[in-house]
Amino acid sequence: MPVGFPIDFPEKVRRARRFELLQTMIAAAIRAWTDAIEPRMQNVRRSAIDAAAYKKGTDFFTEADIASEQTITDSLVAAYGRQAFRIFGEESGTYAGNLDAEITIRIDPIDGTESLKFGKPTWSIMIGAYVGRGVSEHQVASAVYWPEYYQEILFWIDDVGVFKAGLGSRTVTEFPNVDRQDLLNEIIVTFWKHSNLTERGRIDEIIKALELAGARMRTITPAEVKEALETRGQRAMVLDGDFTQVDFISYSALARLGYTAFGWDGAQYSVDDPALNNRKLVLVPPGRAGEVIVEIVRRYA
Repeated sequence: MPVGFPIDFPEKVRRARRFELLQTMIAAAIRAWTDAIEPRMQNVRRSAIDAAAYKKGTDFFTEADIASEQTITDSLVAAYGRQAFRIFGEESGTYAGNLDAEITIRIDPIDGTESLKFGKPTWSIMIGAYVGRGVSEHQVASAVYWPEYYQEILFWIDDVGVFKAGLGSRTVTEFPNVDRQDLLNEIIVTFWKHSNLTERGRIDEIIKALELAGARMRTITPAEVKEALETRGQRAMVLDGDFTQVDFISYSALARLGYTAFGWDGAQYSVDDPALNNRKLVLVPPGRAGEVIVEIVRRYA
């Protein structure tokens, strides 16, 4: 590892096949913060949001998003060359690099731009690496960095595990499989409403039905996966579509530790499937509570 790298990786991580790639992704995320986002953060928070900057709902482009994505891409190219990866960035919205490469890199340069804009530290930088195409695609490594306040990185590497690194403390914690959750009132169910009213499903009826069944409801935040892991599975998510490929980067870690993704019709999906764009989904931990959530949501599909 480079001298001064802020994470002391466990030996089994350092021995992993794609460790060098993971380390490069983490370094790219850190550089995106220090070189692209932090110098622009106060300007983003002070400036008005131009109408042309809106992407959907509360999401919008900022100069920090664009600079962060470019910084990450430049870091990957500097380390591996332009032909090593097929790269998809949320801001560009297209694939670049070697379109026939074995590994696809997806970048969400700022997950939670609204949180960044209005001073909430739940936003993150997300990078995921995948192999395969279509329904056979699966994530082999990811890095999710919360640089403001938390100063933590969630990372996953195939066949090794899911970990959280504290950059200040230099501690690394491995997450175990999530616990079985059998009581609906002992977990929090978070939800996301579609930003396009014409595409919004019966999410309000679902929220009301879950509340009547005893669930505690809350709007999804960019730190949802982190909280789900830290509570050993005391979170479930109901998504009314509106998510894109990059939004699912961190959800792969949940799937590896016991969560399952279902459509509102009850069909099971892989969270790594790029066809999940704008699909209405439920992500639940193992146990009866998740089964109840899926049963309730199916009534309103």
